[in-house]
Amino acid sequence: MQHDFNARLCTHDELGPLIDFAKRMKKENAVDFLPQEENLFINKYRSDKKGTPHFNFFVLRDKDAIIGCSGYIPFKGMMNAAKLDGFVAEDAFIDPAYRREFPGLVPFFARSYETLIRKDKLFPLICPVNDVRSQDFKRVRWGQFCHIYKLSSFSAAKLSSDFKSPSVTLRTIEHFDSDMAAFFKRIAAQHYFILNADIEFLNWKYFKDPRSTYVTLVATKGKNIVGYIIVEQRQSDAYIVDITVDLEYPHVIVLLIYNALKYCKEREVALTVGYLSHIRYIEVLKKVGFSVMTEIECLFFKVTLLWSKQIKQDEFYSSDKDLYHFNGFVPQIY
Repeated sequence: MQHDFNARLCTHDELGPLIDFAKRMKKENAVDFLPQEENLFINKYRSDKKGTPHFNFFVLRDKDAIIGCSGYIPFKGMMNAAKLDGFVAEDAFIDPAYRREFPGLVPFFARSYETLIRKDKLFPLICPVNDVRSQDFKRVRWGQFCHIYKLSSFSAAKLSSDFKSPSVTLRTIEHFDSDMAAFFKRIAAQHYFILNADIEFLNWKYFKDPRSTYVTLVATKGKNIVGYIIVEQRQSDAYIVDITVDLEYPHVIVLLIYNALKYCKEREVALTVGYLSHIRYIEVLKKVGFSVMTEIECLFFKVTLLWSKQIKQDEFYSSDKDLYHFNGFVPQIY
């Protein structure tokens, strides 16, 4: 039997076959993290580029049959106060039967990202699903970027029901404006790396899609924004998909989390706090009863440091990775 392997970006016409592939792989107990519904897939992988017919998702085919897939989530962030554009690779998978018979498919498929890395000059990050996969990447020029931790709110009983901060006011918003841009600029030194810090991109991500169910709460002290939190409700569950604060006021973390818990309780939905890497956030949340459920290793492609004008290598290797902040990072929650 002749094979003809090819990888290309997924179009709207391919959504049906792609969802069928994800369901078949789940039925065969091969994988369970791929989006099983079209609306979940669209929400996660829609492109921020106007007019594009493609999703941020590659499909690997043998002739016309889908045998693998790999998505990516773009980000527009900051590193050492300088702008940094990149992507986080997610939902990478190849049919185990093909993977066993054709081990060369893995590097072949990985080259799908080369255009994003070399032509578009995007900084690539990836979070392998296990230690074995992590070691596979480390053998081919990938290195450790940082660790990300999933925290659970299930034991957060220490949050007082009357937790308040008289000097801080809270309000819901439906759009990020220039005040938020000033906020990111002010806190850049506290975080070293911020995954999402571009106002136009954040407005597209959280407010432009009519299908989204995000609620955004902003904390203000005087005339300055000192933090915000974004919660997404999905059926009977809710996720904190983004929380960022001015760390001169660490109690704002607890204030925002408490109000998110209150919001979820009023709507009878369960809340799981999201994914964090910044040590100050984690320390504060542990003190009020949150617990670490999972540790995820995040890797970056080392070769990008050779040509990237956005990153100075000495600053990159000397920076404190415990102060990297993965706001807006919610992997594989389906």
